[in-house]
Amino acid sequence: MRGDIDNNEFGDWELDRYLNLVDEFGHMIIGVGPDGENPPFFYTVGLSTQDDYGYELAVSGLPVEIGPPLLDGLAAIIKQRGIIPAEGLLVEGDGTPLRLHRADLDRPFVKISQYTGLPSPVWQAVWPDVGGRYPSEPGCSLTSRDQADFALSFDSPLSP
Repeated sequence: MRGDIDNNEFGDWELDRYLNLVDEFGHMIIGVGPDGENPPFFYTVGLSTQDDYGYELAVSGLPVEIGPPLLDGLAAIIKQRGIIPAEGLLVEGDGTPLRLHRADLDRPFVKISQYTGLPSPVWQAVWPDVGGRYPSEPGCSLTSRDQADFALSFDSPLSP
């Protein structure tokens, strides 16, 4: 359910666009960056307003051709299988398995609260390096330039 929306946060045309997209597709995806040394990231807006979810999803370090479709597919798999996100949960689909980590809400997921008017949990889907190791695992070759670490509850070896 949507909370109170502050129209001063962004223009009426942008709010209308968001509301229409979420109403039509159930969610929309916001893309940010890349910015300097930070990789691009994508996150959903609208899943948290639905009974099947109650949270949003995010992914970092992937190009626009992969990030948004990956989040769409992940949201569909979670709904179809009735998956309840949990720290470190591995979600397998048609491609590379993704590991879920709870994201720190102080990170830049600003459009979520602007749209919903409510704070929403965010689950970051992380992908493995070429050796199949995830950022929370020893020996992972990914750095913060490859995949941003939005995690709240694990110590990641991601470093510049």
